[in-house]
Amino acid sequence: RIQRWGDEPRSRLLLEWRDGATVVVHVHTDGTTTPYAASVTTAAETRYVSIDSRPIFASTARAFLTLFDRGEANVPRAESLTVRRILDAAAQPDARSTFIDI
Repeated sequence: RIQRWGDEPRSRLLLEWRDGATVVVHVHTDGTTTPYAASVTTAAETRYVSIDSRPIFASTARAFLTLFDRGEANVPRAESLTVRRILDAAAQPDARSTFIDI
């Protein structure tokens, strides 16, 4: 399930799994330089994970070239649809005041 806090260009997404694990995603679309990072919380711990974004962009470019070369997606369709469901749920007006089941 997901809940959204704040307004664009800076908002936060709270994702919560059935087992109690949570993730807060800070979404900054105002053009500022914000490092990619995550805080992952489980029953055992909360861990901050810093992410080197340089390989992300290189891998994305490579994936597009591979897609055009082979004519087939590099990411399983189910994963792409899951991401789309999360984004659609976060965009619902009710997500600003309550959790939305995904």
